[in-house]
Amino acid sequence: MPDLTNKALKQISDILLDFRAQHNHKETMAWAGIVFYSVICLQLAKTSESQILFTIFLILFVILVYLFVSKQYELQQNAVVTNAACISLTAKIISGEKTIEELDCKHAKDDASLKKLDNYHIFPKCLLEEIRDMPKDHLVDRQYLKILSYCVLTGITLLTLYSIWSDKVSRLFNCITNT
Repeated sequence: MPDLTNKALKQISDILLDFRAQHNHKETMAWAGIVFYSVICLQLAKTSESQILFTIFLILFVILVYLFVSKQYELQQNAVVTNAACISLTAKIISGEKTIEELDCKHAKDDASLKKLDNYHIFPKCLLEEIRDMPKDHLVDRQYLKILSYCVLTGITLLTLYSIWSDKVSRLFNCITNT
């Protein structure tokens, strides 16, 4: 049995090593997408012609960046849950609270409740059960960073739209006030 426990701990350790790197990398990628978007917006803001064309491009581009950022935060949340479950399960195995059986080290292909989880096809059954049964309150703190990034994305978009259309809007306003 100790051999099986060591095998499970090694498996969990390898998963933790992989997903720990993803934890911070995905948030960095989300912010990098926003920085890239802001650089493009700075270039668009300098244009004074084809406002409609640039506005359409900006709207399509902000949708793509939003989808990219959303996916990065989704993957980061998956990594957070996986890291927490790996640490929790390792502690339970080491303390003796959880005993490892042969089926725990195999994939959970037939369990419908575990198939709903991300990575169910590659994680061992014991880790999937830990992920399923863990409280998810540790994810709340990360939601503020996600909301902040969406606010920054929205602010950049509004400032760029203002910059693109400010000349026409001010001329229209002057025409209205002068008549």
